[in-house]
Amino acid sequence: MRSMQFIKTILYLFVGYFLFSMNAYLQADDRVDDQVRFSTESNLLTIPLAIINQHQIVFNAEMQLLSNGNFVLTKYSEQPPVQINLDEPFILEMDKMVWFKSTDFRLKLVAVTEDSRCPIEADCIQAGAVSVVLAIYQGVDHLFDYLLLIDPANVNDAYRDIGNFRIKLLKVDPIPSLVKSSKSADYRATFVINSLVN
Repeated sequence: MRSMQFIKTILYLFVGYFLFSMNAYLQADDRVDDQVRFSTESNLLTIPLAIINQHQIVFNAEMQLLSNGNFVLTKYSEQPPVQINLDEPFILEMDKMVWFKSTDFRLKLVAVTEDSRCPIEADCIQAGAVSVVLAIYQGVDHLFDYLLLIDPANVNDAYRDIGNFRIKLLKVDPIPSLVKSSKSADYRATFVINSLVN
């Protein structure tokens, strides 16, 4: 894990050095799970989410390494790869990000902080609870982290009202098992966003 962080740091320094020679400042966003990739076969650098001049977000940027050692931006998209709509449930995997359609808001599932639900092979007296942390971003800025909880004893903790919208946690998978333990990366949560304005 430590060597992977070292490689990532070297890659960011490498990319930064070559991008510094360009007029625009391009920064890979390390808050997304998909990492910057470089193909030695095609000399192509792929950046899933990049920030230009600290305010414009672009997606799936590709940069070609030229023989003179400079990178040339060959392609990018201004549309996010995964967009969600109002009133439609959506699934977020751990450390994945989605964008709220027609806005610059994005959501990321960052942690499962508790999972005391009854294992699927057991008969329990209490159902237990599960809680997750959902990070909210606007543009390049991290706004808030919200704790959402599914607990039969406290149904009001399953949602948060943010401005004119309500984000509700509907379900968290996988359900605990006595046979197989879940790692953080295995979790995925189902949410829905509703408008509070008619």
